[in-house]
Amino acid sequence: TPTLLTPKPSQLVRLPNWEDRWSEFVMATRREPMIWGQTDCLLTAGKNIEALTGVDLFSQHWGKYDSALGALRYMQELRIDFARFEDVVDYYLPETHLAMAKRGDIVSYGQGIGIVVGAKALFKVVASNDPDAEPLPEPLTSINDISIFDCDRVWKVG
Repeated sequence: TPTLLTPKPSQLVRLPNWEDRWSEFVMATRREPMIWGQTDCLLTAGKNIEALTGVDLFSQHWGKYDSALGALRYMQELRIDFARFEDVVDYYLPETHLAMAKRGDIVSYGQGIGIVVGAKALFKVVASNDPDAEPLPEPLTSINDISIFDCDRVWKVG
């Protein structure tokens, strides 16, 4: 069957200056809102991989959806067995044990994909629809930092 996915890299290697590039990426990521198809958790993970390795695996997915439902439909167009963002990450990256997670690796928590930033992981999330929650400016998004040991899975980047 034809695939719309970029071929898997045989091996990703972190660049010699990855720490500086990655730190700049993390600071910028914390400032930008989450927008489906632009800066959602999957595409942010792709930019993370690029900051670490110089390899842009996910740019083909930019602008292909504009909502959570659109993202699900798009993933199923890529491969019928893709139902979550972690399925896309799983296609490209090798999984490792949570205890082996290091800065820049990719993690999952529930339906979200995050980036290891030390003992915590950074997640771009859609804010709660709870009517009692404090309102956020449009688009309704925020950043969550979650302990990596609360995460479900981890993938090695380089």
